[in-house]
Formats: sequence, structure tokens, C-alpha cells
Amino acid sequence: MTAQYPNASFLKRLGGILYDFCLVFSFVAVIAAITLFILQANGLKNIEPDSTLSRVFVLYYIFLSFAFFAWFWTHGGQTLGMRAWKMRVVTAQNSELTMFDALARFGFALFLPVISQLWSLVDKQGLALHERLSGTKLIDLSAKKNPAVKK
Repeated sequence: MTAQYPNASFLKRLGGILYDFCLVFSFVAVIAAITLFILQANGLKNIEPDSTLSRVFVLYYIFLSFAFFAWFWTHGGQTLGMRAWKMRVVTAQNSELTMFDALARFGFALFLPVISQLWSLVDKQGLALHERLSGTKLIDLSAKKNPAVKK
């Protein structure tokens, strides 16, 4: 039987989150700026704060954030922040994530991000709440054990 990596610690998770937050914020800002430039070049003057278009843009930002994370999670299981902190996301069965797994993980993490991460401090296996709900886990690759990730 192949030894498994341990789940990532709370502090390691925070390091990865801070790193990825900077990256996803930059990614969304650049794509949104390009989108706004195109819309303004085609006659859009401004976006009112409580307008339907402003609400559409909020959904657009969420979609862009999901696209960022889902692509990395389904293509190797690591965002750039996870690579820097030597972590990988896998399913509870140690398999790579599908797009549905990524959607579930992102969706659950989106609604209660702070509570979800704090949950890992009291969880017996050190899993965040969104990991419990989505059937995924964040493993620590810096441990000197063999990988348990099945392709």
C-alpha cells in the first residue's frame, strides 16, 4: 500500500491562500479591465452601482475566479500558490479533481471562506469545511512520503 501525504496545516493553507489571492485578483482585474475597455469602445459610458450590469459584472468576476482555480485544480491539482507552498488538491480517494469536483470545492468555499478554513483547526483530519462538503482535500507535498495521487 502506498503511503499517503498528510493533509496541509492551517498555516500552510493560509500561505497558499494569500499567494493565490494576489494572483486571482490580478487575473480578474486584467480580464475585467480588458472587458470594460471593449464595452466602452462600443458605447458604454459608465456602470451604475446598483444596475443590472453591475450585478452581471459581479457574477463575471466570480466566474473568472472559478475559471482560474478550476483550470489549475483539474490540470495537475496545484495553483501557483499551492506549488509555492508544496500542496496539492485531490479528491478524498486521492484522485485528480474533475470539473464537477472543482465546482463543488469552489462553490462551498465561496460562501463561508473564513469559517471553512477555521473549521480545519477543529476537524479530526484537519480538513476545511468546504473540503468535507466537496469530498476533496489539500495535501502537504513537503512530507517525505510517496505520493498517493492516482491518475
